[in-house]
Amino acid sequence: MHTMNRYPVSFLVNEATVPLPPVDLQVGIDLGLTQAVNLASDEARRNSKFYRHEERLLAQAQRRLANKQNARRTVPKLV
Repeated sequence: MHTMNRYPVSFLVNEATVPLPPVDLQVGIDLGLTQAVNLASDEARRNSKFYRHEERLLAQAQRRLANKQNARRTVPKLV
């Protein structure tokens, strides 16, 4: 039993699978930040709002880090 009165549960399912027939079609996939998926057939899928929010947070963190590094350069060394 967990501390929050929760019980872990695990399931095992055995199911027979049927293999699919082979296909000669090939698709290139490019994963990115602005577009979730760019396919070789010029089709693009947009990212969800979650990724756009995370992208903004990443940009803020990178700016803070750059400002800290620039501030270190301007402080003269004490000998």
